[in-house]
Amino acid sequence: MGEMAQQFGEPMILRPAMAGAALRVNRQFTERLGFTSEELEARPFLEWIHPHDRDDLEQALTAGSGSAKARHRTALDAWFPFRWRVETDAGRTVALGIFDDRFDIADDAPEPAGTPAPVTLEDTLKTMALIVEAKNPGMRCSLLLIDGDGVHIMGGAGPSLPDEYNKAIEGLRIGPMVGSCGTAAFWKVPVVVENIAEDPLWAELRDAAALAGVNACWSQPILTSQGVVMGAMALYNDRPRAPTQSQMDGLEIAARMAGLAIELSRREE
Repeated sequence: MGEMAQQFGEPMILRPAMAGAALRVNRQFTERLGFTSEELEARPFLEWIHPHDRDDLEQALTAGSGSAKARHRTALDAWFPFRWRVETDAGRTVALGIFDDRFDIADDAPEPAGTPAPVTLEDTLKTMALIVEAKNPGMRCSLLLIDGDGVHIMGGAGPSLPDEYNKAIEGLRIGPMVGSCGTAAFWKVPVVVENIAEDPLWAELRDAAALAGVNACWSQPILTSQGVVMGAMALYNDRPRAPTQSQMDGLEIAARMAGLAIELSRREE
């Protein structure tokens, strides 16, 4: 009980080795990886684990006891680091996975023949934006990254927004009243602009909004696990409108997952 109590608030999963057996994930796991236990049950355990990390975990599962460090896939095709303990009781082998970013996993093993090139952070952010758009039909999504100086937008992903718009906000300085994303990143709070044409936050950016043909923008800051701002994630609508609570909750979860992907990518760099 002591170890589990210390891990309260971290993503955790209990996964029986037997295929199709019931498993359990906590709320933090679902929020940060994007999967429920029911969704995970649809595929064998090791298929969720990074190919380079499977051998050690598979050995522990086969032996019925042991430990391993291995990354678990997220709903946005990023990889989340876990430390695994495997135990067998009454003939039942179960793995306990607890989030642990205090170790580095070597990722220099040769790729199997025919395996695609490693996914870049840019690819991951683009995929995230498209997934968010799929969950919000008719809307467009962007992820803006903050430069190393902590104050300027340096790029990100906006696959459904015009190149002219993405270029117009490149190098923009975040601030207390700079659009939806610049304001969200500055204050580290969600910012909802229901009507860009009338909201003072967009006073200096209305021409940029006109390039994209957007009239509403709802933004969530992207933060590290220590609360350092790395950017902002936004949903745009072509018409003035307010978000639902469900849309803002979904955007918040997506921004957390984006933060994890960015943080892990920069740590590897």
